[in-house]
Order: sequence, then C-alpha cells, then structure tokens
Amino acid sequence: MTQGAERQVKVPGELSRFAELPMEVEYHAPEGEGGASTVQILQFVGVAEAEGVSQWRLANVRANRTGGKGKPLNKKQRETVIEIKIDAIKRVNLHRPGRSSCAVVD
Repeated sequence: MTQGAERQVKVPGELSRFAELPMEVEYHAPEGEGGASTVQILQFVGVAEAEGVSQWRLANVRANRTGGKGKPLNKKQRETVIEIKIDAIKRVNLHRPGRSSCAVVD
C-alpha cells in the first residue's frame, strides 16, 4: 500500500488542499432523507464557513459511473452540486481506486 493513500483529510482545513483529488466522504444525511450515514466518492468544490456548508460534486470515478464500462458521468451528474453541512461530515479520506465502500450505513 502506498504510504498516505488512505490519508484522512482534516475538515474543513485541508479540503481545498486536496480539491483536485477524489475523496471518500462519510456524512449524516439530513433527517428528511432518512438521517442514515452515507459514504460517497466526491470532489470538493468549496466551503461557505459562515453558513457551515461545504459544496461537492460526484467524482468521475468508476464507483460513481452508472453506465457501461468506460462511460463517463453524464452532464447532470457532473454538474450537480451536493451541499453537506460541515457538522454532518463524519470523515473524509483520499479515495484509492479499487477500494470503494460507497454505501448507506444504518
């Protein structure tokens, strides 16, 4: 294993440092969406610290692709911004291809 490949990223301090890399983000979904923990591979867009919200997009990685082999994300998937409250984020790790644990955790 490459040293630091599954490095934990400090929130919100190091998010912009690793913005170019896909990250595995575990967060609590809002109560209206079940409130369960969710893990997704996302790309950091920005943070509004005054509102306590971070913005993300789906990372263009195999785990997020719904089409056939080698198909990239579609325009809607690429452009949708996901807002996650900073307090709702449980952990952020750099994504290592081939080791995906994207799932909903109760």
